[in-house]
Formats: sequence, structure tokens, C-alpha cells
Amino acid sequence: MSKTLYSTKKILKRAGFKPDIVIVLFMTEFISFKNLYELNKLTKAPILLYMKDMAAMTGGCHYAWECINYTNEFGGCPALYSNNKNDQNHSNYLSKKLFITKTNIIPIACSEWQFMQLNVSS
Repeated sequence: MSKTLYSTKKILKRAGFKPDIVIVLFMTEFISFKNLYELNKLTKAPILLYMKDMAAMTGGCHYAWECINYTNEFGGCPALYSNNKNDQNHSNYLSKKLFITKTNIIPIACSEWQFMQLNVSS
């Protein structure tokens, strides 16, 4: 999602230095994809995103289970009992995709299974 809890400039100020690389291990309720985009833009540091689950690939799910909507840009989320192609899951996904495509993010899959999921995700 693009909602930020902390200003990117405040994060950099708090760090007290300009990073050469940013390694993201856990971002829920702390840093957003918008923050990652801004960090990359302000510092030119590549972002290494260690993917502990599928959250970076989906509109909100940490694991998609049998759902394959992450392969086709979502909408109609079964977890939300939605038939709407433009549901909240789809909005979340589009927001992530907007920033991910403009950011130098290097994903780090933690398993072969996750690497395969990443390769088929939209």
C-alpha cells in the first residue's frame, strides 16, 4: 500500500547517514513501498527485499493458498468474499505495483517455492 506511517525524510534523518544499500527484512506497520521508492530515489541505494512471505506479490495476503489471483493483477478476492474486480485487494496491489516498478528492488526469495511464485506473479 502507499499509505506511509513515517516520512521517508524522517527515516533518513533518524538513521543519521545515507545508506549505500537498504536491506528490508520486515516492513509491516513500519515502512511502505512508497517509502522504499523514496529511499531509492533520495539515496540511489538499491533495495534488497527479503521476502519472508508473499505479501510483496499480493494485494494483502501473506500466503495465497489455492488462490492464483496474484498471477493476473487480482480483483475478486476470495479472502474478502468479493466478486468485484476492483476490490480493496486490487487497489492495494495496484498501489504496490506503482512503486515497485519505479524502484530498484532486488527480491530475495527464501525458498525455491517462493522463487517460482515470484516468477509467475504479475
